[in-house]
Amino acid sequence: MLPAEASAKVDFRLVPNQTPEEVLAKLHSHLDAEGFSDVQVTLMGGEAPGRVDPDDPFIHLTVEAARGVFEHEMVVVPMIGGSGPNHAFIEHLHVPIATVGFGQHQLFTKPSQRLTPAGTAGAPMLLLTPRRRPSNSLGNGG
Repeated sequence: MLPAEASAKVDFRLVPNQTPEEVLAKLHSHLDAEGFSDVQVTLMGGEAPGRVDPDDPFIHLTVEAARGVFEHEMVVVPMIGGSGPNHAFIEHLHVPIATVGFGQHQLFTKPSQRLTPAGTAGAPMLLLTPRRRPSNSLGNGG
């Protein structure tokens, strides 16, 4: 027997200059063009993407501060493969944001490069933003 209906969850990772509405419209167009106009699509939520400038002084300050805390150098990733408030901080508040947490980053290839201290499974990440916009030189707030 064939089931009368099927369902799927689709998750899109947006990049700068895309909006959830634009991607949804393109999905509808693609499904229609491929003969699936009867497919019902329900938007469960969406966020605009946020990309931090890896050369921003605040990001450099965050990396420098972490040197005394973590065993390994922090990995700076301008865009993460997940959701968060990054877009609101970057685009609306005009401040950079750094997400710092424990985990096994995908860029690490050897177990010796992974930070996995005991008791950190499921530990929350810290979202860091400056109290005021830093100037172009490290350590001198604007």
